[in-house]
Amino acid sequence: MGLAQYFEALKAALPADGPGFSAAVLRDGEVAFALHHGLAPLGIARSGFDEDRATVLPGRVCSYEADTARPGGYQQHLGNANTVGDGGLYASVRELLLWERAWHQQWDQPDSLLRALLQASPLNDGVAPSYRFGLEWLQRHGQDVVFHGGCLWGFNTMLLRLPQQRLSIIQLSHTRAVEPDWQQLVDAALA
Repeated sequence: MGLAQYFEALKAALPADGPGFSAAVLRDGEVAFALHHGLAPLGIARSGFDEDRATVLPGRVCSYEADTARPGGYQQHLGNANTVGDGGLYASVRELLLWERAWHQQWDQPDSLLRALLQASPLNDGVAPSYRFGLEWLQRHGQDVVFHGGCLWGFNTMLLRLPQQRLSIIQLSHTRAVEPDWQQLVDAALA
């Protein structure tokens, strides 16, 4: 079974209305396969991978980096890599809010695929890693905190959830000058 068949089989095993996922395979610098599943029923139509750098993405913002020699102190950050995967997904806050609504709906179902995927899986020493399927799962002030953040090409992101509070926080920035801090976000959310 090839990668395309693997992802098509995964898609076939999931309900059409979610959980959603995007997958892409890059081979020899070219996109060999890309699939976006379960996003359209959530109302997500514009988010996805930047599979072809020459394609114009409507509403895409540019990222900036500090440059004190320029007026205003910034210049456009021009990334020179074709990243598809952890750093190649483009989305708006509006569409991420739809994603988060669906995430919490699935979380509310004890037998959901989301809950199954995020179950702790202890290693041989009995300790369960805090990192599960691309998400950090930690505790703060007695609350579960599920999040993922990152920085690439001048963009800074944080998607943070407090499942017990049914709360999601989305922080997007197009400059490295605004670095999200998950602990400060949780403290502020629970204040």
